[in-house]
Amino acid sequence: MNEIPKNVSESVRRRNPHLYGPVVGAVATSQSKQTAIPALDRGIQKRQKGKGSVVLIITLITCRFRALDDDGNVSALKPLRDAIANSLGLDDGDSRIRWEYGQTETRGEQGVIVKIAHQ
Repeated sequence: MNEIPKNVSESVRRRNPHLYGPVVGAVATSQSKQTAIPALDRGIQKRQKGKGSVVLIITLITCRFRALDDDGNVSALKPLRDAIANSLGLDDGDSRIRWEYGQTETRGEQGVIVKIAHQ
């Protein structure tokens, strides 16, 4: 699956304008765009010597009105996981990526918090 999921919530679209384009009513950031992909590529190439070593830790935290069981939460995030890995030019099963999941109940807007850390 090499496509970005189309059936995502409005909050995911607002938080990822680089994937879905600008959304009417979205909050514009005052920060300049960073070119993180080339930097990640260089880091991954340097660390390939230590086969299987984790280079990226990607944390996906869902904010929902009600919590799901753990495997339901992970299953619901699979299309997003595929899209993130694809945008990095990697397979989501690549051993250099460690995926972490969490969820929290909210009365506010539902969505997903994505944190990508370079180790």
